[in-house]
Amino acid sequence: MIDDSVGLTGSGLYLYFIAKRVLQKNAEVYYLYNTKTDHIKHLNKHSNFNAIKIENRLNNNFLMLNKLSFYKSIKSNVMKLVKNDSIDLIHLNESFNPYYFYLKPIFEKFNIKSVVTAHGCVNYEAKTIISHPLVHFKEKIAHSIYYPPLIKFEIGNLIQIQNYISVTAGVKNNLIKIAKLFLNYDIKDKIIHIPNGVDTRMFSPKIKAEKYNNIKKSEDEIAIIFSGGLVVRKLPILLIKSFYLLKKYIPNVRLILIGGGRLYTECVNLITQLDLNESVNLLGYIEHADIPKVLSIADIFVLPSIYETPGISMLEAMAMKIPVIASNLPDINEIIIHEKTGLLFNNNQHAIKNLYLNLKKIIENDVLKNEIKEQAFSYIKKYYEIHKITDKIFNYYDILINS
Repeated sequence: MIDDSVGLTGSGLYLYFIAKRVLQKNAEVYYLYNTKTDHIKHLNKHSNFNAIKIENRLNNNFLMLNKLSFYKSIKSNVMKLVKNDSIDLIHLNESFNPYYFYLKPIFEKFNIKSVVTAHGCVNYEAKTIISHPLVHFKEKIAHSIYYPPLIKFEIGNLIQIQNYISVTAGVKNNLIKIAKLFLNYDIKDKIIHIPNGVDTRMFSPKIKAEKYNNIKKSEDEIAIIFSGGLVVRKLPILLIKSFYLLKKYIPNVRLILIGGGRLYTECVNLITQLDLNESVNLLGYIEHADIPKVLSIADIFVLPSIYETPGISMLEAMAMKIPVIASNLPDINEIIIHEKTGLLFNNNQHAIKNLYLNLKKIIENDVLKNEIKEQAFSYIKKYYEIHKITDKIFNYYDILINS
C-alpha cells in the first residue's frame, strides 16, 4: 500500500482501515508512507506489518519538487520490495497521482496487479473551485495554475491504470465520461464502486465526553462542528461567516473547527475580525483517536465544501447521531437525503445565508433533528460500516490476484 497523504487526511485514513482489516486476514502488508503521516504507528503491533517511511529531502516550500522526490523514492522502495519478496498486489491512492507513471514498468516487469482508489475527479473539482463565486480571485488564479498538470495525469492515467476503486457512483461515472470524451476509451470494466466506511464501534452515540482539553460546553450551549482540511475546497470561511449571522440570532452557539491547512491563518484573522474569539475553537490537527471525544460535544456537523465526495468525517458524525448539514453536491447526495438523513444547502452566491437558514432550521426544530439523527444512523449501520466495506475491498483484491 502506498499512502502519500500529508497528515491524517481522509485518503490516508482510508488506506489505514484497509490495512488494518487485511492484517486481520493474516496477509503480509508493506505500507509506504509520507514522513508526516503518523497514524500507522497503531499497526506496528502486527508481526506481518512492515512500515516503510519515505523521506523527503527537499524544503517544504518547493511542493512540486518535493512530490517528484517522493515519487522517485516510492519507485526505488517498490523496486527493492519486489526484488526481495513476493508482492501480489499494490494499492495506491488517488487517480491523478503521477507516481503511477513511475511504477507501471515495475508492475509489467514483475507481473504485479495494481489498483488505484479514486476519491474524486480533479477535472470536475478544478472547474467547481475556479468558477465558484465565494472563492477569492487570487485563489482562482493559484488553482488555475495548480490543476492543469493534475488533470493531465488523471486523463493519461485512465488508460495506464489497471484497476480502479471509486468511492462514489458519481466519481465512477465522471471518470467513465472523461475517458470517453478525451480518449474515446471505455473504462467501465476496470472500475468498481466501493464507498468509504466508518468504524461504528469507535464512532458511537454511546460515547460521551463532558469536555475536550479546554473546551467545555455549557448546559444550554449549542455546539456546531467542522472536521477537515482548512483548504479552499472545504470553504471553512463560509461556515465562519454563516456562524456569525447565526450568533446574532441565537447567542448561545459555539463553533469548533478541527483541522489545519493553508487557510488556517485566514480563518484566525476572520474570527478575530468578526469578534468571535470567545465563541470559536480552532483546534488544528488532532489525533484520530480523539475525534470521537470532540464529536460527542457537538450538536450539529457542517460540511460546507464546494467539491466533496462523502468524506469519512461526515460518516463519523452520522454514526454518532449528530445531524449533518452539507452542500448540495452530486456525490454528497448519495448519502444525504434532504430532511431525511441530513440537510442540504445550495452552495452558490447566496451560500452564507443558505447555510445560516439551515442551521437555524435544525436548531429550532427538535422533531426534524431527531428524525434525521435516527435515519442517518440506521443508514450508516446498514451501508457504511467499515468492516463490511473493507471486506468488499479484500474480496476485490482476491479477485484481482486470482484473475
